[in-house]
Amino acid sequence: MDYNDYTLNSKSLIKRFTHRTRYGIALKLCLENNPITILDYGTGSAHILYELSKHNSALIIYGYEPILEMYLQAKNEAEKYANIKLIQNIDEIPKLFFDKVTCFEVLEHLNYEDIYKSITYFKTFLKPNGEIIVSIPIETGFAGLCKNIVRYVIGAPQDKSWKNIVRAFKNKNIERDYSHNYFASHVGFNHKNLEQLFMKLGLIIIKRNYSPIAKFKTIVNSQIFYTLKVL
Repeated sequence: MDYNDYTLNSKSLIKRFTHRTRYGIALKLCLENNPITILDYGTGSAHILYELSKHNSALIIYGYEPILEMYLQAKNEAEKYANIKLIQNIDEIPKLFFDKVTCFEVLEHLNYEDIYKSITYFKTFLKPNGEIIVSIPIETGFAGLCKNIVRYVIGAPQDKSWKNIVRAFKNKNIERDYSHNYFASHVGFNHKNLEQLFMKLGLIIIKRNYSPIAKFKTIVNSQIFYTLKVL
């Protein structure tokens, strides 16, 4: 099944709404301050790249996708856009080249070592005074509890352990199996730990955007967007 069938075109009305809203926020943040060059790290289906190109065909847009299946899925469509370059080998990405480096809904799937490595790469690719934009799911507190109940009802392939769901609601740490490099389930991911890592790696949070309903912040929203700069 195409990745977009799980997200933008999901049979679930709730999932369609949340994913389409987050894409709208992502697009707005990408285009703020009129960047010239943008890199999307872990671009997946590359849908955001196509939307960026449609809004501004003068942009120089790179998409990095290391997973072969996803890369091949995106490649045929990407070739229709003259200003999009899709890359599978990270060594081919130019350094100190991008006004904005984005990473949407990726870091929650990685172990700590790979999150650390990815953020370090972001800084390597970014121009001085550039911006890093990261989005991740909110998986703790009341928002996390609501999401897990919805997942349970619709039969989404997530962690079905009520013990872990309750621990996430209480903002308690959940052990994840770090023998794996990729986590399909979001349960156990905590955005507060990521914020601490940003600080550790010399990044400052300029602003936070919440999706799909900004004014509720972390109470019932599904995603949070961070706009970051290098200290």
